[in-house]
Amino acid sequence: MPATLSTRHPAQRVVRALLPWAAPASPEGFAFFTTADAIADAFLAKYVSKPFMLGFLARAELETGLSLTPNPDAGRHGLWGWSAARAAAILAGCSVDIVAGATAADQVTAVLWELANDPQCGLKQIRAAAHDAYSAGVAVSTYFSRSDDNDDAERTGLAAVRWEKDWGFTGW
Repeated sequence: MPATLSTRHPAQRVVRALLPWAAPASPEGFAFFTTADAIADAFLAKYVSKPFMLGFLARAELETGLSLTPNPDAGRHGLWGWSAARAAAILAGCSVDIVAGATAADQVTAVLWELANDPQCGLKQIRAAAHDAYSAGVAVSTYFSRSDDNDDAERTGLAAVRWEKDWGFTGW
């Protein structure tokens, strides 16, 4: 069964109300958490570790606020803010059209395809760092998002730790 706000552990609703996000019952909060749950479920279906998933979830939150709405004026596409060149390579390689707007699950497929097919994306480094949420978030920012900003990497690591608190009740 796909995860929704109502099928997650009851304590998770309390945590989501306490952490610095939109209220889960609001339209913005519902869209935000539905996307977050879809990302988590898609990674879970691919048998990745929880810290690995949390690093990518945190990066998507910081990159786009977990918005699935395409923004062609931004020059960045999808949940992880891919460049046009990377989005074109993803379309050619795994048939996920990031620019036109893809579901969260399709974008996770694109992430995993890119990691498997582009050594510059840092799959080995991210897997090696995925022993805890903070380290995984830093590695995702540094290698996958290719950020040169040390503060950006730290923000991603801290966001991954925040998400870990949210998913602490789900048995993941």
